[in-house]
Amino acid sequence: MTKRRIAGYVVVIAAVLGLAVGIGIGAGAGWSREGSAQGRSDACFEADVGLAIKSSLDKLDACSRLLRDRRLTSKLRADALAQRADAQLQLRRPERAVADLSEAIRLQPTDPALFGARAESYKRMGQFARAYADSERAVALAPDAPRPYLLRGQIALELGRPDQAQADAATLIRLVPNRAEGYLLRGDALLAKGQYDDAVGAFDRAVALDPTSGAAYGARAHARQMRGNLDAALADIRSAIDRQPMFALWHAYEGDILRYIGDLDGALAAFNRELVIHPDFGAALVGRALTYERKGDVAAARADFERALNHSSDIWDKAASARETARARLAALKSGAPVPVTLPAPRKAENQTSLPTPTIATASLAQPAPAPRPAAERAKPQMQGRRIALVIGNSAYRNVPALANPQKDAAAVAAALRTIGFEQVTLSVDVDRARMAETLRTFAADAAKADWAMVYYAGHGMEVGGQNYLIPVDAKLATDRDAPTQAIALAEIMAAIDGAKKLKLVVLDACRDNPFAPAAGDSRHVVAAIGTGVSGSTVTRSAARGLGEPTLAGASLVVFAAKHGQVALDGEGGNSPFAVAFAQRIVTPGVEIDKIFRLVRDDVLEATAGRQEPYTYGSLPAREEFFFLAAR
Repeated sequence: MTKRRIAGYVVVIAAVLGLAVGIGIGAGAGWSREGSAQGRSDACFEADVGLAIKSSLDKLDACSRLLRDRRLTSKLRADALAQRADAQLQLRRPERAVADLSEAIRLQPTDPALFGARAESYKRMGQFARAYADSERAVALAPDAPRPYLLRGQIALELGRPDQAQADAATLIRLVPNRAEGYLLRGDALLAKGQYDDAVGAFDRAVALDPTSGAAYGARAHARQMRGNLDAALADIRSAIDRQPMFALWHAYEGDILRYIGDLDGALAAFNRELVIHPDFGAALVGRALTYERKGDVAAARADFERALNHSSDIWDKAASARETARARLAALKSGAPVPVTLPAPRKAENQTSLPTPTIATASLAQPAPAPRPAAERAKPQMQGRRIALVIGNSAYRNVPALANPQKDAAAVAAALRTIGFEQVTLSVDVDRARMAETLRTFAADAAKADWAMVYYAGHGMEVGGQNYLIPVDAKLATDRDAPTQAIALAEIMAAIDGAKKLKLVVLDACRDNPFAPAAGDSRHVVAAIGTGVSGSTVTRSAARGLGEPTLAGASLVVFAAKHGQVALDGEGGNSPFAVAFAQRIVTPGVEIDKIFRLVRDDVLEATAGRQEPYTYGSLPAREEFFFLAAR
């Protein structure tokens, strides 16, 4: 799948169930289409009794004809506008639905159902701040109705507010304790917080309350996937298919899981079933193309990527992400570079590092000598200017357990950067704070004379009070107040590369477990490190909650190995999945840097069975293209 992978499924589950969609939200509606909502369901028929609505287009036409009747009362006009908006939403025209609902709200400003419907429309448009404001209004107007809380909780998740979603789930459960929807929302909030075991428990309750619900099984499949139990996830998604065989998304999810575990023929069959139901579903086309890639059928992969790029629909709002992946994969295939090998994921991970990854061999990164080229083409690599990099790998921590791979990750990345023509690559391993600060000062002076300045860091990292910190090997962190004196702020890294003339790039493979967590019974305010903490003895590079969004200016990119709420896995083959993907992809010739990071993102998702998704902040100016390795 593409952007957000399976995480987006729980958000669309409510739409599948008919919850919080269109006009069904409101004090009178409860969990059925009654009260004011029932009036709306009849509003578009009064001018033409007996009209049978066979489709949303028929409904749209009936409501439009009714709205031409000037004798309508304000209430009936608002009802007809709401019904027409519902049809527009079903036709994937949310901006038109917003226009109708705004007029309906002008006529009936105290109707919570109208605010809820407009919130859903804004949500479909990706305007989550406006959607949230409308959901707040719906809650205020109908504080005892369950649906507005469901909608507000879903939108809160889109805005990165899982605590709010969890609070709304608690209210929903209190209002309707014997329904599954509140537990679905609670589980989705716990997933967003990285609390996968608790999320499974919430979805268990949803399954118990509604064993006929495909949504409950699909949601639990996602939680089990994020725990690394792909066999259990596959069983759940097949239960979801049994209950909703025509809900195409479940077949695509089944295809993803089968591809992750290496059952490529089974994955193709699942995607083919999906594409019979929705032939233009971009995410399924991309999923099938990725499967063809892993089978070595480049021609079939290219055909599906082309189709996803040019002909995919916006079903479930995934087409844009599918097109991004298709565009990057096509560029990589066109380059002639070999497709990186992805090892099958274990069916059940024993721990957070139970993930096979190939060890990067420096020799495999070397490119063959290019054939002679015309002078104009030979000048192309020089267009990138002078490029320098500082590569840091901290493994041998003195006051907490050591990390296995950062030192090796840093060495592999440094070798890859030298291979692609970086003029200066400084490799520093196991650095204490004093040495790290001195290295940054030296690098800042060099960056001021460079066109590109890049920092790659592998090791522990954390966020404290809105500031992101990288952790030297000698750090002693008892409370959050120690971070400024014991660690190096990301702001210092950004300042060190600020003098570069063209491109400033920071890559952080620093999302592991929090090694500075307090002992049992210790109530001190301890630091919260990058990523989501995972209990147990396994040492990974993440910790409590994710990195804060950096403030960037100019041609700047900051890349995190794992997005907020996820753990960056170390792997078992000597390198982390992120380091493997990064080192392999930057040697791809002729692919722009933004597509390179899309390839890295998708490769990491493939290698980790969807458990880790890298994230990129910042943007590059359109007037100039940037390449790690220019076309030969």
